[in-house]
Amino acid sequence: MESFFKLADCNVNLPLGSLAEVNLNACLHIDDPCLFMFVVDCDELNAQAIFKGDIVLVRRDIILSDGQLVVVKMQGKFKLRYYHSIECAPESLDKIAPQLLVQYSTDGEPLFEVFGVVSAITRRINKQSHERQGTLFSNLHF
Repeated sequence: MESFFKLADCNVNLPLGSLAEVNLNACLHIDDPCLFMFVVDCDELNAQAIFKGDIVLVRRDIILSDGQLVVVKMQGKFKLRYYHSIECAPESLDKIAPQLLVQYSTDGEPLFEVFGVVSAITRRINKQSHERQGTLFSNLHF
């Protein structure tokens, strides 16, 4: 199997340290067992205002549709990609860099496994702002 484009190495990782112990259900009051948190470990999505160190909230219960930002498992790592079905030509997503799209082999088999759909992106704010505003995260996208 081969891909058509050089893949950007836009990895996301499960959080370590103090963030590893954050219970999103308690913080966000959503009581959703299908919500997961990853930390962005790349700069390839800066044009989309997603930066290294941002926190990506991923839901596993959302039905996929073309153009959604998703976390996929590829080559043993979690990566951020824009989803498109095999029937949707990547040209229809022309505003997205080809290396940020999910990849299919020449025979149409996916080279990825979708973990979930990105539902929100947050950024950790500095401690002084945290103390003034009384919050740990600053919400950017929903």
